[in-house]
Amino acid sequence: NALQPGIDQVAQRTSADLVLLQEHRVHLARCPAARGMLKRLGLTAWLTPARTTDAGRASGGPAVLTRRGIGITPHDGAVPDAQRHRFCFAWTGAGIRGGVHVGSVYLHTAEGLSPDNLQVLHEIAVATKTVRGPWIIGGDWNMDPATLASSGWLDVVGGVIVAPTMPT
Repeated sequence: NALQPGIDQVAQRTSADLVLLQEHRVHLARCPAARGMLKRLGLTAWLTPARTTDAGRASGGPAVLTRRGIGITPHDGAVPDAQRHRFCFAWTGAGIRGGVHVGSVYLHTAEGLSPDNLQVLHEIAVATKTVRGPWIIGGDWNMDPATLASSGWLDVVGGVIVAPTMPT
């Protein structure tokens, strides 16, 4: 749930073309430096800034990382400013011919299908409807798959859940 552990424990240990981070906790002013650091490590990043809390701390901040040489283009206008610390969305040249649209989401913790989480889900649905081609949304959904499935959201976006059977 922070950028450096995400890099150390995941991004540098995998051969995957894509890595999705959900809570990098990087403030807006530090995003360019974070992108530069990731570039030096052979990763191209689209990361949206974390929100600054009333206590001055960083909360949220999702990211899509690709290996060097794999194109990535942010869908910057697809996510409203109020949700950017919870969801980011980009096209990547990874996976299949023509690429795939990839998003990373970090829903509110311990709230289930709260109004705030439903708003984030709504914005994800809107974003997926603005693109042509396949998409994948990975994230820290902060609810079990059955709860998400019961919301009807999958029908709205035309999606399916792929999740491990063990707790994460």
